[in-house]
Amino acid sequence: MRSITELISEYNSADKSILGTQQTLDIARWVTSIVNTFGLNGSAKADDRSIGWSGISIPDYAKPYLSSISQIRDTLRQTTRSSKPLTTQNLKDIAQPIPNGHQPPTTDEAAAPYAAVLSTFRSDISALTNNTSDALQKDILHLCDRIRDTDLWDLGIYLEDRPAPQPALIRPVTRELRTARTEQETLRQQKQTQKEDQERKVAEEKERKAEKGRLSHKEMFRTGEWG
Repeated sequence: MRSITELISEYNSADKSILGTQQTLDIARWVTSIVNTFGLNGSAKADDRSIGWSGISIPDYAKPYLSSISQIRDTLRQTTRSSKPLTTQNLKDIAQPIPNGHQPPTTDEAAAPYAAVLSTFRSDISALTNNTSDALQKDILHLCDRIRDTDLWDLGIYLEDRPAPQPALIRPVTRELRTARTEQETLRQQKQTQKEDQERKVAEEKERKAEKGRLSHKEMFRTGEWG
């Protein structure tokens, strides 16, 4: 799967003007065939010659909310990379709800969790307008990460960030994504454990040296025979 990721990344960053239609189709067919072979494309069979991945399909009732969340998040991330100073007015404009008459529908109960995430996201952005500290950009990125890694992940949705100026790809959380996150978390915990073990050893060595320094030279070299 790493090969697929690297190929797609290379394709996304490539100059599309020098890529022919056949090359694009060949890449799409190869990626789809590999995904089918691994059983990650719904009910598609390994020998299915169609192009496309059901792994990026999301419920229709969730699309309006997820689209708004993704667009707001993309805009926030872009503001942190801009050379222009970030102002509270920027944040207010970004958090501003869509004008009446163009709001996502809220009649479907199944869409309620997505509507709640969107509403909370806007409220959290508005709250940042009161932040005048130097950590504002860091707080914005932390909020964007939380939306991607917690709020939407818990709803089975993942925002896959892509190289600018491409927007994030909205996709369902798949078995592959869950496995990758579990592996990353396991690795993080291992590194944290190693760090804590190293810090404990250093502290113990310092304590041993300090204890040794507190002993008088008479006590230090005393033996049972001359005690």
